[in-house]
Amino acid sequence: MDISKISSDRIQERQAQETTQSQKAQTAQKREEARAGGAEGSAPAKRAEDVKWSSEAKLASEALATAKASPDVRADRVAAIKASIASGSYQIDSKSLADKMISHSLEDDLLTRNG
Repeated sequence: MDISKISSDRIQERQAQETTQSQKAQTAQKREEARAGGAEGSAPAKRAEDVKWSSEAKLASEALATAKASPDVRADRVAAIKASIASGSYQIDSKSLADKMISHSLEDDLLTRNG
């Protein structure tokens, strides 16, 4: 199996999640600093209307909303597979399955090393 063909989608997805988490943490930290500064009489906190989102944050937010709106189970696909199992026509390509398992395992390994 060619490791160079490992999909970068999962890596990009994980990086987008990490970016979103980092931005949330920075926002929370800025809020805390603004509250502490406001209590001591220093610069006033910015209003919510003053916040500007980066294009990456907007994209991550849209991706999250799309993922949340998607169903967890594809009922049509499940029904089709159940019907083919019941009729005895369902066949598993063991080589393809093994390749995918190895590929996902390598991706996970790369993500845990780089993350």
